[in-house]
Amino acid sequence: MQQVAMSWLIYEMTGSIVLLGTVVFLAQLPVLLFSPFLSALIDRYNKKSILIITQSVGMTEAFLLAILVFSGTIQIWQILTLSFIVGCINALDLPARQTFYSSLVPRSKLTNAIGLNSSIIQGSQLIGPAIAGFLIKIIGEGGCFLVNGISYLFILFALRKIVYNPQKRMDIAENNIFDDLKKGFSYIKNNSSIGILLLLVAIFCFFAFPVRTFITAYIKDVLLGDSILLGIMMASLGLGAFAAALYLASRNSAKGLEKMLIYGIVLCSLVMIPFFFISKIYLAIPIAVVMGFGLICVVATSNTLLQMLSDNKMKGRVMGYFSMGFIGGSALGNIALTWLSKHITIPYTVCISGVACIVSLLVFKKFIPKIEIEN
Repeated sequence: MQQVAMSWLIYEMTGSIVLLGTVVFLAQLPVLLFSPFLSALIDRYNKKSILIITQSVGMTEAFLLAILVFSGTIQIWQILTLSFIVGCINALDLPARQTFYSSLVPRSKLTNAIGLNSSIIQGSQLIGPAIAGFLIKIIGEGGCFLVNGISYLFILFALRKIVYNPQKRMDIAENNIFDDLKKGFSYIKNNSSIGILLLLVAIFCFFAFPVRTFITAYIKDVLLGDSILLGIMMASLGLGAFAAALYLASRNSAKGLEKMLIYGIVLCSLVMIPFFFISKIYLAIPIAVVMGFGLICVVATSNTLLQMLSDNKMKGRVMGYFSMGFIGGSALGNIALTWLSKHITIPYTVCISGVACIVSLLVFKKFIPKIEIEN
């Protein structure tokens, strides 16, 4: 809800696709810069305590946004600053959350756990944007920020109720955090399967995920729609993503997930090429559904593969690099592609991105069979 309201508010205030991309970039930049360092912290300390801190800060940021909007004092520099703060929270929260929930289940259930977690996230992205589209009309963007702030109370309550007994690392006293950081980098460097996956995810996210940033401009300028139509379009992406997550959650084995990774990239790339040339909403919506399916196939399968390939003591650091590739790649892509869209228009930019995803798959395809899970 907050993402949709934020995008709509910025575009309403400025009409600038570059500024819209800049706000998204600032929200993702800290993940790119700080994830490896912060992921070393995650392997040292209680993940549940880390999550309680990050969610509390997120709640404060949401309430502050609501106050600024309701008071009529909201300005672009405030949005930029708060976006960067959100990014700093996510740089710690994302890898902590990924390793936290996977530590609550046995390895044999990891595929299902990640699939269920993805289905919950995508289910919220299915419902949230649609609700946001209507709420913007009724109570404005500030109302969406307020509701988001209140929702954190339920998250904190749930975290308090989770029973979590982490295994303590015995080498913390003798290792400083920079030693942990070096060990994490060496581990990834010496594990070719993990390195290939991380690089492929980073390239894919660079070209594919910024497309979501362009949707606000696409709705207003091409489809001539309002915030409700934006909510419907974002919910369509969420519907496809939700379907992909449910499918992954229903799998009994991780075997063959590397094929799902290929299918997801192909699906997403093929629909990106014509997407923003389409001016009919009844054609755009099914394309958004397919794209959402492809996006989550790539992210969720790579997440599962990385966690199953990683040693438990290194998992936090590996997922930190995953967050860096996933969010950081998207951040750099947002800046590069929004700049490119000013010179060749948004439809051609998205088309080129789709072609680039296909090319990257062809380059890496010979390495993907090496990324194989036996069970």
